[in-house]
Order: sequence, then C-alpha cells, then structure tokens
Amino acid sequence: MNDPQWARIGDPFRNRWTVSIFESDARHATEVAESLDRLGITFQANFRRDERNRPTAAYLAIYALEDQQRLVEHLGADLEPAPRKALELLTRARGPVPAEILRRMVATIESGKSHSYLAERLMEHGLIDGMGKGWTAKKVRSVLADYEKTWVVEAATA
Repeated sequence: MNDPQWARIGDPFRNRWTVSIFESDARHATEVAESLDRLGITFQANFRRDERNRPTAAYLAIYALEDQQRLVEHLGADLEPAPRKALELLTRARGPVPAEILRRMVATIESGKSHSYLAERLMEHGLIDGMGKGWTAKKVRSVLADYEKTWVVEAATA
C-alpha cells in the first residue's frame, strides 16, 4: 500500500472511491488476497492472463466503505504518511458528518445563510467528513434533512 506504483487509493475530490492493489506475481496476489480475507475485507479480483490462460498478474479492488475502514484500522500504523492520509481522507469523505459539524450547519442555516453559502464555506474550509462527491447546496440539504429525520425519531423515542 505504500508504493503508488502498486496501490491506488481513491480521491474523493476527483470522484474516485476505490482502493486498488496491483500485483505482478499471481502467487503473491494470492497471498495478499488471503491476508485481506483474514482481515475480513471483501475485495474483487481481476486477473491478467497469458496465452495459455494462466494468471500472470492481479488487480484487487476494495469498494465498500467498511472494508476501506478495516484497512485503516489494520494497516494504518504500517502505512507511510501519504498513503495513510489518503486512505483516511477517503473513508472520512464517505463516512458520516460528525454531530458537532451537523449542529454548526443547522445553526448556519437557521441564521439565514443559504445552503449554497454553507456548501461553499465547507469546501473552502476543507471539511471532507461526509461530503461524498463534494459539498453542494443539494448535498447540504440532503445531509440536514437526514439529520432532522434522525433527530425527530430520537426525540420521539426519548
């Protein structure tokens, strides 16, 4: 994962969400796949084959957020700073918006600011938690609507 020639970590600012690992040796790819299995990480394997249809290389792709989070948990300490930061950024962008940020978003809208204004400020300040493909007025409305539904349900059950 530390070598960008062999591992690619998605970039949410470029709408790329996959972690992929290239292995030029099919046997080593099997070892990597077995390691991922032991960690409970689901992946998709695609093989390059020779003229006799024998695997010669493999691409292992990790799509699900939960599996990417497991990579952070299990490999984080072993990763160099750049790939660790990229993997953490990817999982944060795909994860939930922290409650404190949600409260600040609500307060901003309640103060009379527009959803577009808020989206611009979130992007300007580099807040990536829960942004998905990026902060837009539509995304802000959606996040706040989901938050409101959750808050209403929690208030009703309290």
